[in-house]
Amino acid sequence: MRKSFWKRMLLTASVVLFLPLFSCNRQDDGLPSDVKVDSYGKLQVIPSPKQVEGVRKNGEYPLVRYRAALSCQEEAWKNASAAFCEYVNLLHQVDLTMSSEGGIELVLDDTLEEGSYRISCGKTVRLSAADETGLQAGFATLLQMMQKKDQDLLLPYITIQDKGDSSYRGLMIDLARNWHEMDLIYRYVDLCYFYKINILHLHFTDSESYTLPSAAYPDLSTKNRHYTREQIDALVTYAHDRGVTLVPEIETPGHCQSFADAYPKLFGKNGIMCEHEEVFEALDVLFDELCEMFPYSPYIHIGGDEAAINNWLNCKKCVSYAEEHGLFVSGDRKLTTEKMYAHFVQRVADAVFRNGRQPIVWEGFSKEVNDLVSKDVMVISWENHYQSTQDLLAAGFPIINCAWQPMYIVPPDTGWSDEEILDWSIYYWDHWWDQSSALGGFTVEPTDQVKGGQISVWGDPANGVNQEYLMVLQRIPALAEKTWTIDSTRELEEFRESYRNTRSIFLPIYQQAVADDGRTMINQFGSGADQSGLSKFGTEDNTVLGSCFEVWEGAFSGVSLSDFSFSEPGSCSVYVWKDNYQKTLRSDPVFRCDIADKEGWTQGESYNILFPDQLEPGRYLVVLEGGVMSVWAHNVYGGVMTFVNGEAYTTGTLKLRSIVN
Repeated sequence: MRKSFWKRMLLTASVVLFLPLFSCNRQDDGLPSDVKVDSYGKLQVIPSPKQVEGVRKNGEYPLVRYRAALSCQEEAWKNASAAFCEYVNLLHQVDLTMSSEGGIELVLDDTLEEGSYRISCGKTVRLSAADETGLQAGFATLLQMMQKKDQDLLLPYITIQDKGDSSYRGLMIDLARNWHEMDLIYRYVDLCYFYKINILHLHFTDSESYTLPSAAYPDLSTKNRHYTREQIDALVTYAHDRGVTLVPEIETPGHCQSFADAYPKLFGKNGIMCEHEEVFEALDVLFDELCEMFPYSPYIHIGGDEAAINNWLNCKKCVSYAEEHGLFVSGDRKLTTEKMYAHFVQRVADAVFRNGRQPIVWEGFSKEVNDLVSKDVMVISWENHYQSTQDLLAAGFPIINCAWQPMYIVPPDTGWSDEEILDWSIYYWDHWWDQSSALGGFTVEPTDQVKGGQISVWGDPANGVNQEYLMVLQRIPALAEKTWTIDSTRELEEFRESYRNTRSIFLPIYQQAVADDGRTMINQFGSGADQSGLSKFGTEDNTVLGSCFEVWEGAFSGVSLSDFSFSEPGSCSVYVWKDNYQKTLRSDPVFRCDIADKEGWTQGESYNILFPDQLEPGRYLVVLEGGVMSVWAHNVYGGVMTFVNGEAYTTGTLKLRSIVN
């Protein structure tokens, strides 16, 4: 008994004696004693990682300083690592050197799931992945988390385990209706990389132009409006090194005026490609060329929507082909053309299958002919007019959600807000059109057949790419959030705060995109108005000029007007109405200011108007009424405003979009 008592006393004394030694290994905030905290900061990453572990203080994580070096032992990851170093230099102005003992260490870990990654911050930052897909996702997260400290890096002392839910997180850009310089396409690759959008769908052809090169059919390439093979090769390499999958599209059988212009005897000039063997032989060659140009693309888009299929019955050669292949249904023109449509889609899809790729089509054929199309063809469900999402799923097709609302952007006016995209899911479709079965919205049961979602950006030849990049930048982060984590319930305000943070990091690339498009009028990103040069409208007698727009964020605090011309000496009035975007003049504006005619008005000189009270987010109509003949520029500004030599500068941020052109 006595021996047992003294044993217990000795053990207790030992614990008391050594307790301070154990305690000194951790600080009061729970961090290891050898971790030196530089500062604290919020984790503002889009899309938000699945699992984050770390000690927080007042909602912020400790930021720790790391050497600006990268250690990569995997030869297969060298190109991806080099691209990451370029982004670190561009976005954070830090030269990340390659070293065997890096501040950031890359580790191949076969125990992780395909496409996943883990970031562990300790004495070094360890990025582990089972494959390059996971590695690229981890790089994007690091880019958004890191900060510059002298020539070192600050990163939160945390552990992240993460993987995307959807295999298809896409952005489509229309290169056929509006010409895009190749440098601007590179900036779209950068945007996809930064927000983990893994698919960039390039709509290369439409009635307006054929922007691809072709050795077999060189006259297809629109003169002075197509890319060279060398440009395509360089783009393919650039995207591949960044983990962005390019999905090239040749539109068939509709939207084909460029084919008719170049080879009318072959493809016809009846508003749709002819359907006969010579056409299919030509398309086999064109899609062989396309697959050879895009060797890393597992998906090839073959078009397949909005085709004038009834015109086939006006083509004797097409009718003969339909009869020979059992497609002609006597007395039923509609079923005949639908069967011809499905047959056309399948014949072109076969050209893609022979190259070992998976074809993608737009929803375009009807459910009555679903049995004529392979269920390995992926369908983009967008309109819910030609066929419903439910019927596509019931037939067994894999599909991509590209619901018109909120997944479509048509600059400068059409696009839904980030809030509406955050309320969307890959299982939800909506539309504004009363001819769509998605009018009012519907949700399908979760299924693996829905591979993900895509924002599609369609060109408007009248407006060029003036506001396109900004409209995409404002919406892609929300798509990334909802496709990376399908059931994300991220709070809107927290999301927008993270968006502002990531956008400020992305600013150097955005500025390059603006420079790449010489026609853009967006020049105060991040430190002022997100959009300027809003459209104007006039009455028949040219006495009313103005703009309709919606303010999303920030406060609307002023108007800048340039280069007046008056129909007669006198004055005009500036009105601002809220919740008025129908081009109607109403009483009781929220602001009015009278402007007198000014002799000697010179080009470039501005008349700047500040409101006594800043106007909060909402929809506005700004109108000039009186003897004004024209106004060269009509810009709105947000935040605290100062004027220098007629130019407006702001310290606030205003996010808005034009409602009416």
